[in-house]
Amino acid sequence: MKCFYCNDTRKIKVPREEDKEEFEKLVDLEVDKGYTVNRIMAERKIIKKFNYLTIDCPYCKNKT
Repeated sequence: MKCFYCNDTRKIKVPREEDKEEFEKLVDLEVDKGYTVNRIMAERKIIKKFNYLTIDCPYCKNKT
């Protein structure tokens, strides 16, 4: 089954530590809008506005 979080790329983008609070606020605002389907989609949209780190996906880390 395909990993929904990383789309089977095994990498995800996360905001830098200093940007996390602002990132969460913007994601929450985006989720509150009627047209955003879920939180993951909102995070993917908002992350483009921040400096981010690319890390190994913790959700499919154990897959081979």
